[in-house]
Amino acid sequence: MTTDRRIKRTRDALSNALITLIKTTPLKKISIQSVVDIADVSRSTFYVHFDDVFDLYEQTINELLAGLADRMDADYPGPQENNFAVLTKDFIAYIEAHKEAFVTLTRAQNTDFLNRFTPFFVEKVLTLERLDRNNPSEYYGVTYSVTGTIGVITQWLHNGAQTENPDISNILQNIFEQY
Repeated sequence: MTTDRRIKRTRDALSNALITLIKTTPLKKISIQSVVDIADVSRSTFYVHFDDVFDLYEQTINELLAGLADRMDADYPGPQENNFAVLTKDFIAYIEAHKEAFVTLTRAQNTDFLNRFTPFFVEKVLTLERLDRNNPSEYYGVTYSVTGTIGVITQWLHNGAQTENPDISNILQNIFEQY
């Protein structure tokens, strides 16, 4: 089921307004009024889509994570493969398309984005690799790989994403294949 373009445009405007505000304001202090002012929508329109600012935040984070998860589901190499080229290029392209949100959320001291990002992808990789979460070697091996990848991506974003997609994708692909 596809979302009506007007609904998507409104929800995107509200999410983008929230991201803009998070740059300078703690999440707990962001008001609905400040969000709707920046998004240029009415309060009643806000309430059609979200219960409050925290609901907007939750849904914004969930959409970003779902977008990355979709790329993993589509592009993760099969059990006999070790080529992460397509996955890393699509992953980085998605992050670049949502760069402002990822930069803001990885820098923000007042959000739990990185604390949610890491376990989400640890579980995703464990599932895709068909590994046992209860096996310490497998669990911590995946945790190491995921946190390292997130660290590289975070540093890349915080350094202005100056390394082009093919280059950062190749760097990540080499890391995946080595470790």
